[in-house]
Amino acid sequence: MKVAMLTPLFLPVRGGTEVHVYNLAKRLIGLGVQVEVHTSRDTYTERGVLPPEEEIDGIKVVRRSRGWELKGDFDLAHFHNMHRMFTLWNAKTVAFFLSSSRRKVFTPHDSMIAERPPPVRWLQRLMISRADRWIAVSEWERKEMAERGFRVDNSVVINNGVEDEAFELPRQDPVIEGDYLLFLARISPEKNQLFAVECLKRSGLNVKLVLAGEVRDRAYFERIAPLLSDEVIYLGKVDQRTKYSLIDNALALVLTSLMEAEPIVVKEAFVRGPPAIVKDTAGGAVELVKDGLNGFVVRDCESFERAVREVMRNREELSKNARAGTETFRWEYVAKRTLEVYNEVVKG
Repeated sequence: MKVAMLTPLFLPVRGGTEVHVYNLAKRLIGLGVQVEVHTSRDTYTERGVLPPEEEIDGIKVVRRSRGWELKGDFDLAHFHNMHRMFTLWNAKTVAFFLSSSRRKVFTPHDSMIAERPPPVRWLQRLMISRADRWIAVSEWERKEMAERGFRVDNSVVINNGVEDEAFELPRQDPVIEGDYLLFLARISPEKNQLFAVECLKRSGLNVKLVLAGEVRDRAYFERIAPLLSDEVIYLGKVDQRTKYSLIDNALALVLTSLMEAEPIVVKEAFVRGPPAIVKDTAGGAVELVKDGLNGFVVRDCESFERAVREVMRNREELSKNARAGTETFRWEYVAKRTLEVYNEVVKG
């Protein structure tokens, strides 16, 4: 079987979708599927800077400066993510779904849940209705899309995976001294870092908040910058070893996003040990976090402070609960289930 995976951004960009596509492609290749990743030459902050073609860990990557172009005898095309609304990439994707007879699979990664103007929402619904299958990464995502009028009888839920390194890498030495909470995400309004920063400052607790991730929205970062201090630390984009060091030694992972389909970073934290503190708006994250068992779901600054105090008091038990059952997070399970979907689509 030969599959084209199409995603607006790809490595070296390392957001949730990019990590998902990389690990899924790598595992599918291991199962005997021929996979090509088709993407743009862009990063979060620069356009046209990445090479037009390369191989990354055995994955052939084809990049174009404007939109995408699919050539060759692929058995199906698997599209990922359409967050950036008015782009040539998205326009070509919608047109492809509406007009092409090729077999099509789509994983939205919560990009269909954000509020859109009525004409855009109508096109999105029509596009989803033409997919041979679309894959929700959580039951929450499928439920939210059903409530917005999307067709769901052609959908299946396949959760995100966690890379093998998270399971196999030995515990890393600390790079930050003292007790800290870790917020590991790109800096952008939908991730809602300001909520965590402001809540921690109000609490007066003797604990740091470490922010790590690439700046996606410069204006939003400028709102955070004046609040940085010895207690609120921004590290920028970090490499994989530093990421795991930060996770390993954190009191808890914090994710107070306004929306999440199924955040890989929460699963990574559970594999490594720390519990998670997530906001009730974080959608799929709330499916992962069992309040008071492997973390806490918070609504406001008062519940955020209570959660942090409880983590400081009972981290060992919370961590034990967080690790339970994480073997099922491995990407091999995700890839095998995805291949089953591909076979169903190809056989018609």
